[in-house]
Amino acid sequence: MEIDPADLFIQKVKQHLTGKLREEAMTLAERFEERGAQREKMIIASRLLAKNFKPIFVAKVTELSLSLIEELEEGVQLGIKEERTAIALRLLATGKDSVFIAKITGLSLPQIEELKKEDVILT
Repeated sequence: MEIDPADLFIQKVKQHLTGKLREEAMTLAERFEERGAQREKMIIASRLLAKNFKPIFVAKVTELSLSLIEELEEGVQLGIKEERTAIALRLLATGKDSVFIAKITGLSLPQIEELKKEDVILT
């Protein structure tokens, strides 16, 4: 059975430190634990937003602020758009037609035509 590094740290602090130094080390450990929990909540929120859950619901479930969820949503949407664009560019490179690419990526035909122009400029 493998020991969790955080648990090992706390165990060593309790064994080897005393007084003020022990108190400060435990406070540091608590902060690391809080950051980990916060990071986990943000990962969950991002996944829910990517599945099109409403920000207010995500905020309630994760106990993160609505303003933070709205910022995350902007990032998630940007990431989705970038991924769709990357897929469209790969499909264009294989010679697929614009209508097919639009169906696969959800991009509009004008967006795909713009990508064709940009791709010509970049190559």
